[in-house]
Amino acid sequence: EHHGVEKYTAEFSMALAIPVTTQVLTAPLHIHAMDFYNNPGSSTAERFAAIKKEFGTVAFARGFRILPAFGIGSFSNNRFREYMIRHDYDPAPNPNRLARRVTKALGLEDVDKESSTPIATSSK
Repeated sequence: EHHGVEKYTAEFSMALAIPVTTQVLTAPLHIHAMDFYNNPGSSTAERFAAIKKEFGTVAFARGFRILPAFGIGSFSNNRFREYMIRHDYDPAPNPNRLARRVTKALGLEDVDKESSTPIATSSK
């Protein structure tokens, strides 16, 4: 909003852009480590040549690979957490209702129809 961009749009674009752009920094380190392992006797000039040769392919592949998990996944997880976090104005959870749901989900509940009181029994 400060720069004329909505908060949602700014968060989403940064969630996509930051993980991918960090590959500009990490790809050369990755290439150097792989070259160091595969060619232990290479000179510094040969290592820089290998980094220069492979940089575009490796940076693109790593950025494309990291985008779903750290870009889209991170943004979606943050939105889901915001949605699920309880607020002060939310009603307190009813422990009896929660207990009924849990016992029903586990298949351990026979409900007494008159009192609506769950009686935990094993049906398995």
